[in-house]
Amino acid sequence: MLEPRDRRLLLDALRPPEGHMLTDALGVTYTLDLLALLTTPLSFALFDWEDAEGRPVADPLAVLEAIRRHADRMHVFCQAGMIRVPPADQRLLGWLEPCVVEVRPPPEGIFHPKAWILRFESESEGEPVRYRVLVSTRNLTFDRSWDTLLVLEGELRERTNSVRASAPLAEFLRDLSRRALHQPMPERAAAQVERLADEVRRVIFDPPAPFEEVWFEALGIPEGRPRGLDVGRADRALVVSPFLTPDALLKVFEPAEGDILVSTAEALDAVPPDVLQRFGRVYSLAEGAEGETAGAEAERAEPQTLLSGLHAKLYVVDQGWGATVWTGSANATGSLMGKSVELLVGLKGKRSKCGVDAFLASDARERGFLGLLTPFEPRADWTPPKDPRRGLEDALDALRTAVAVAGLGLRVTQGANDAFDVEVLGGAGLEVPEGVGLTGRPATLRGEAGRPVVGEPSIRFEGLSAAALTSFLAFHATIARGGHRAEADFVLNVPAEGMPADRRDRLLRDVLHDRRSVLRLLLLLLAESGADVQHLLDVGGGKGGADADGLGALAGEDLFEQLVRALHRRPERIGEVRDLVHELRRTPEGAALLPEGFDAVFEPVLAAWKEVGA
Repeated sequence: MLEPRDRRLLLDALRPPEGHMLTDALGVTYTLDLLALLTTPLSFALFDWEDAEGRPVADPLAVLEAIRRHADRMHVFCQAGMIRVPPADQRLLGWLEPCVVEVRPPPEGIFHPKAWILRFESESEGEPVRYRVLVSTRNLTFDRSWDTLLVLEGELRERTNSVRASAPLAEFLRDLSRRALHQPMPERAAAQVERLADEVRRVIFDPPAPFEEVWFEALGIPEGRPRGLDVGRADRALVVSPFLTPDALLKVFEPAEGDILVSTAEALDAVPPDVLQRFGRVYSLAEGAEGETAGAEAERAEPQTLLSGLHAKLYVVDQGWGATVWTGSANATGSLMGKSVELLVGLKGKRSKCGVDAFLASDARERGFLGLLTPFEPRADWTPPKDPRRGLEDALDALRTAVAVAGLGLRVTQGANDAFDVEVLGGAGLEVPEGVGLTGRPATLRGEAGRPVVGEPSIRFEGLSAAALTSFLAFHATIARGGHRAEADFVLNVPAEGMPADRRDRLLRDVLHDRRSVLRLLLLLLAESGADVQHLLDVGGGKGGADADGLGALAGEDLFEQLVRALHRRPERIGEVRDLVHELRRTPEGAALLPEGFDAVFEPVLAAWKEVGA
């Protein structure tokens, strides 16, 4: 159940089922890595090759084609102020800006769910709409740790009444609209939320074997009466969580002699021994099972430690002959009592197959979890941990939220020599505690370009190229008190005015810098599966005989073959090629990027496409 896999497992789970196409993808996460989000559409586009480190190949043209194909169908909701700063000079960020929606955290907690809701339509007429929900314990980042990922599949049913098990997921989705930082929420995002919320309540999801029942649990909503987790009858319980608070352990689980607690050594070391002693057994991950350090999750509403392998959240409760398992985003902290917004899935099955002993099975052939654990012994001289930096980190987290809600925006104006000037507005009303420093900059610029924000009516950046324009603003915050210092970097997606109308055309030309790049993009657009991709990239990259100005013999044959195949198997791709060509031809510079001889290859296929009325 807990496999030491990297993001590849998630990317596989995002792929459309055979014979289906993606129409909607909605993700929720606490922290967001924009580069991880850029690679996500590679799965939707079926581009499935990776580098030596196991990460998706970030070929700019492959990412460009994937994001162009799916950006209008994808939105990701994350907590305001918890977007990680990407490396500078990322030319593809412009396509992501409409996809990212920041939300306000609840007053005493955080917005902490981790899930994807995917909608697929069949390529065959008359087939029902399919939904897939991925409920994870990790954020949309490149961090590596021991996590769980639950994949649920279901069909949209023709019914009026809600499916009881799915109704909480629909309620969770509708709550996103109210929490959006910038109101009203962008029209495209609002429409997607409404459609998914309306349909998902009528989807019956199939429980994965060996479970017999499945349902959703949305914690921390609604605003006035947030719900916590009620485990009900518990003959025996197993708690797996990287973060812990004594109140949640005692009130939610009421531990007894037969119960088991699994966490990180750092988190266990911060819990009073008398609380740990309420459990029959307490474990941390064995040294050989530790993954690479994943970095701080910055869950400041909870005790903070550096992850050292374990990030799964799993609660198993034996109940007579049956058992219930909950997995999802909530740690065994105040989150389980409704202080934070969380999404969990509950699963019921027979105790013999789904209970505590079944999960912990030590038989090597069963790949049980117990073999990865080592007993934890509290220190005899235990005292409450004191971290002088914790107060500074809490202050920085409060600053993230304060900056997010301060109403910052940016204004773009045309400068000299086809360059642009950017003003960041709204800093004059921003108040920060004593000892805090805050600089800001467009996220496409390097860190040294940052300028002080607080108390300034505006900060100005002049002479930016179209590729450097972005609504993503990167901030660097520092705080120093009592001889200690802490710092944080984060990104906000702020409202922008004055962006050039032809910005996407400019971004496209910036990536497609020569005719060979255009050929490679055309081949990628026509690719049916990941098996085609590397060959097509090689052909477009010159290994197949393409010259610098036109279509070489092999490249021309390959393009014509791909066009004809698309005409018969995926005629919508011909329309996409036509649209790309139209985009390029809107300017003389773009039109000049089309390879010589392209019209002779494409026009007969386009004429056939129009003739069949595609």
